Amino acid sequence: MAGFPKEKGSFFLKRDAVQPPSSLTSQIFPEIEEWEKKMDAKLIQEDMAAIGFWRLMKYLRVVILQDSLLLKDQFPNLRIWEHRIFHCDEYLSFEKAGKIAIEKVNGHFFFFLLLHFYYIFL
Repeated sequence: MAGFPKEKGSFFLKRDAVQPPSSLTSQIFPEIEEWEKKMDAKLIQEDMAAIGFWRLMKYLRVVILQDSLLLKDQFPNLRIWEHRIFHCDEYLSFEKAGKIAIEKVNGHFFFFLLLHFYYIFL
């Protein structure tokens, strides 16, 4: 995943400083909402694997968008960046806000680290 520091034992992800709007995440794997409605209406049999897979897909679409903030600059020639989602106004706004948030985290990393320790040991 993009954004992990190179130092051993560090698990703080700068990209997690910004959450993409649901209007943007719903454009990645849009079938998730259809399956969610079917599960809620009991139109399909629920099982642990299906629910786990559904949760994973919902999580991954957020990760894809968050990782794109860092990966687009590192690998600008990848064909995935040609996809229309990475050119829509919603994404461009998210990208701008995300890069600002990541820069703020870079400047205040020590503060965020202390804040995390505070909540852990409260």
